[in-house]
Amino acid sequence: MAENSQTSRTTLHYAILPDLLKRKVLAVRTVGKLKLYKLDKESPVVRKLLEIDKELITGELEKQSKRVQAITA
Repeated sequence: MAENSQTSRTTLHYAILPDLLKRKVLAVRTVGKLKLYKLDKESPVVRKLLEIDKELITGELEKQSKRVQAITA
């Protein structure tokens, strides 16, 4: 996660993860000493973010479709 977010592992571990867990954006499970994180899809915050993401993607796909239709027409 640190690499994809372009932050240091220390910043991610001590500043970002606790906040995301507190806000119920991430769910965590422990396997031995390993902590595994994933989006908490039941969270209202995550649901809204996923809805916004879907709207943005849909809008972009419609825009690209119109460009292709204009080119082929």
